[in-house]
Amino acid sequence: MPQVDHIFPQSRLKAMRKLNPDNGRMSLQKYRPSMRDQLANCMLLTQAENGSGAKTNQPPESWFANKDDDYLDLHIIPRDRSLLIMDRFEEFVEARKLLLLTKFQPLLIKAP
Repeated sequence: MPQVDHIFPQSRLKAMRKLNPDNGRMSLQKYRPSMRDQLANCMLLTQAENGSGAKTNQPPESWFANKDDDYLDLHIIPRDRSLLIMDRFEEFVEARKLLLLTKFQPLLIKAP
């Protein structure tokens, strides 16, 4: 059965911090669960691909490094591999949202 995988792993996104203006420390989580868990950061993988010793919490730049364009297209992943670095998470999400919208828009429009 397919499993839901976070393209940008939750554990890595949880570890990213931003400045807390109250104390001047980098102590606030940069990404809330709603940002980490959104559809644009999820894809379906087989249990073998997603399980222990497979993808686990690999950053996307590592996971997709040996994947061809057909694999990216299958999972509706932007082909711009520069978006697959952790620091470009927000840009990746926006690019993938556009791809998802384009792919599924015909299903969302009512027939006359």
